[in-house]
Amino acid sequence: MKCIIEVNESGNYVNHPVTINNFIQAFPDLDISGDTAPAGYAWFTRKDQNSVIDFKTVTVRQKIETSYTKTSDGLGFEDTFTVIDLTEEEVNTLIDNLKNNPPEFIKSWTLETDTYFWIPPTERPKGRYRWDEPTGVWVECTTDTKTQTDIPTPAKVPSEFTPESALPKPSTEASVVNIPIIVTGNT
Repeated sequence: MKCIIEVNESGNYVNHPVTINNFIQAFPDLDISGDTAPAGYAWFTRKDQNSVIDFKTVTVRQKIETSYTKTSDGLGFEDTFTVIDLTEEEVNTLIDNLKNNPPEFIKSWTLETDTYFWIPPTERPKGRYRWDEPTGVWVECTTDTKTQTDIPTPAKVPSEFTPESALPKPSTEASVVNIPIIVTGNT
């Protein structure tokens, strides 16, 4: 999307880009009909973050930083997205937030901090059981697993911080229940 951004005497951007329509409404007397931006402004190319970043490669321990850089011709600016690792303090803040805000269906469980699985307050019995959070007990599954209310709960539930190497390997058995990865808060 084509936008426009204010530049200072040194040619560096000032503030943030605005859409062409907003610029025209704010400055109806400035001519933007040519290829050259008006004095004190430069063209800005807004990029879609999804078309630039492969989000499958960004981990929960990283963030995307947005900045503006000059275009290759030096006449305008464009969005630049950089994937950077979170600081140890930022990661610890995310983990503390995760610990303090467990998913509702396992609110009484504890986040284990070696592999970041949610661990129940009592061990799951052998067999087909689901966790009942309101009562805080394991309940035997007595119906077909096709009903949403009686699906067995895993003995431990992964969080967004659980490393892939700690997750169970996929099975071809039809009776295996998929374990959801629980995502809470901002990632």
